[in-house]
Amino acid sequence: MIKPFSIDAQKIGNGLILLFAFLFSLNAPSASLVALLILLTYLISGDYADKWAHFKNHRVLHLSLALFLWTVFAAVYSKAQPEFLNHDLFKYKKLLLAIPFLYYLNPSHKGKMLLAFALSEFVAIAISLYKGHGFVEFIKTGQFVYTNGLRIYISEGMFLALVVFMALHWFFIEKRLKALSLIALAILLIHVAFINGRMGLLSLGFVLLYAVFLIQKSTLFRGLFLSLIAALSLVIYFKIPLVENRVQRTVAEASQVFSDSKPESIRLQYFQLSLNLFKANPILGQGPGSFHTATVQSGNPDGEF
Repeated sequence: MIKPFSIDAQKIGNGLILLFAFLFSLNAPSASLVALLILLTYLISGDYADKWAHFKNHRVLHLSLALFLWTVFAAVYSKAQPEFLNHDLFKYKKLLLAIPFLYYLNPSHKGKMLLAFALSEFVAIAISLYKGHGFVEFIKTGQFVYTNGLRIYISEGMFLALVVFMALHWFFIEKRLKALSLIALAILLIHVAFINGRMGLLSLGFVLLYAVFLIQKSTLFRGLFLSLIAALSLVIYFKIPLVENRVQRTVAEASQVFSDSKPESIRLQYFQLSLNLFKANPILGQGPGSFHTATVQSGNPDGEF
């Protein structure tokens, strides 16, 4: 007997995964709701023998489940404030998403998922144009200002790096997409130039190098590309004061690591706080919500870190 719901569950699961891929990079709260719907669809849609066989054959799923169970176990002895504990427990349900993702997705749907993720990046760029993009301000006034981004700039830079890698892949591998991928790369790189963030730009640089060395086998091309990146980096450093100031600030911040006194950098203070939390319980950890609780108690709460 054919089970209609089992047949529909595959389509529902694929659709929800595409929606999650689109919403995830936008940092939309609805992405968390969609993640919950994906898990519920997987759990109640039957075909449990097939799902169990699939789960047993993928070791990465064993690791995902183990990490989630460890997080739940750690909540038992966590001394975190209840609101932070519950927030982290709800957030870490994403550890389980690998199970329905690998079960529902075939190669065709994986491609669609990547396209949905890439599309969301261009939607984010369009929204930032409306909010006050640095490039628009530069055209209007000639002043270089950072973009008023939609998301935390650290995650924005990393998401953009992934989409740049995808566009490079399409440019070199898919001949019919060369023109479109070149336009996409131009939009992405202009947007990246006005992002206020170091980690995002570093991740983008590493991705560019990785993509070129992975896709291109020519030693001459690789050498020319490295030379271009080096020359472009020097021009950006000397011609854009904001970038030069940011680099100098990074060097000054890093030098505080070797100081015996309390660092002025909030980021370094959090690094020290993290190290102390680790030293206090290096085997079992502090449990979910503990870091956010400790930052609030230290007087420097900052959701970005």
